[in-house]
Amino acid sequence: MKKLFLILFAFALPAIAYISFGIYTNWKTDQEIERMYQNSTAKYRKLYQDAVEYEKLKQKSIEEETKLLKQDTYGGKTPEETLELFVQALKQKDSELASKYYLPWKQEEAKKEMEDWVESGNAQDFIATYEKNIISRKQFVSDIALYIKNSKDEKYPYRILFTQNNQTKLWKISEF
Repeated sequence: MKKLFLILFAFALPAIAYISFGIYTNWKTDQEIERMYQNSTAKYRKLYQDAVEYEKLKQKSIEEETKLLKQDTYGGKTPEETLELFVQALKQKDSELASKYYLPWKQEEAKKEMEDWVESGNAQDFIATYEKNIISRKQFVSDIALYIKNSKDEKYPYRILFTQNNQTKLWKISEF
């Protein structure tokens, strides 16, 4: 009986150890998987929160842009009319008024450029070129470019890109 017990114990001990090691290894693996899941969940939760925050900021930006566009009353019904109004403001050396013909979010920067332009005399060169009235028009998907030059042989030194304000339907300078 004692021999039988020792034989059974000799076989049972390694089996118990093997089973215990397997259980421990599975437990350790489950722990590692759970840790990885928690870390990845936190990572994706953060990405989701960032995406939600981005969408909120984007929506706020769109709302602010729409508000600016609705309040904007400067510009012409055609790009050419806006250009004429812009030139009239430059002739009066009114940099502030000239900058109003730009898209609302570009007006502050445009005002500084127009002040420098008027002071340097470059505005007078532009006005003289404009008055020669050699203007070419190019339609893009939603924008229109007007090219202005001095003579038929000269390349176009001035290119002005116009975009229509979708709130007021007035044309604005988007790039000069």
